[in-house]
Amino acid sequence: MVGRRGTEATVLSLNQILAFSTKDRGVLAKTADGSWRVKARIGELAQQLPADQFAQISQSEIVNIHAIARLDLGATGTISVRLRDGSRYFVARRALFPSKCLRLPDK
Repeated sequence: MVGRRGTEATVLSLNQILAFSTKDRGVLAKTADGSWRVKARIGELAQQLPADQFAQISQSEIVNIHAIARLDLGATGTISVRLRDGSRYFVARRALFPSKCLRLPDK
């Protein structure tokens, strides 16, 4: 997968991608080196990415489940995912239904 940032372009391996998110009508791949714009739609990525490595947690976000540091449960029932780099993403309630359940790998 090719990521672009300004005039710079690089090949991104799936292992270095922490998350995908939408911003300004585009998709960003977040890595430890920053965010890279990729030519793909979130829905396409959700279908193509390996299910044992990535989980779609909302309509606009996909996270690398191997990059999850912890899950935070809010007092009002909200769930957020905290990644190794400290970034935080909120899990949509519809992502919790059994057919689309966020499954963490066994350690």
